[in-house]
Amino acid sequence: MTLYEKLRTKTIVLLDPDPWIRDSLSLLFQCEVCRFLAFDNVAEGIRAVETGRLDIIICDYGMPGMDGIAFLREAGRSQPGAIRILIAGYPVGEIADIAALEGIDDCLQKPFTLDALEKILGRLVDRIPVGAGQPAQGVVE
Repeated sequence: MTLYEKLRTKTIVLLDPDPWIRDSLSLLFQCEVCRFLAFDNVAEGIRAVETGRLDIIICDYGMPGMDGIAFLREAGRSQPGAIRILIAGYPVGEIADIAALEGIDDCLQKPFTLDALEKILGRLVDRIPVGAGQPAQGVVE
């Protein structure tokens, strides 16, 4: 089974203030027929975390109003089985250490390639329980 075949049964959410990243990944995951939500603000991300089952949560460190580590920490409380990935716009060394202490599964440094994201997802996707729950409201299918 390919990575995207596995991801089709998962719900993925992305929080990133960069419209290019949101639009590019939205287009990719929609073309691959994956359930995918993309937000530019933490308030919408919090609503998604609270309204349904999420399997993969990807969040930029530099979110306005709450940094990505704090958001992923809170998301982990509501979605304990979700894979959590932090994106950082600068070297991730110290940030990755803090993220690891928070139980965040991996860090991805901007600019990143699709290949880098796919490697992380490919390594982590099998940890998600099959049929874990209902998709979050607003999920594009």
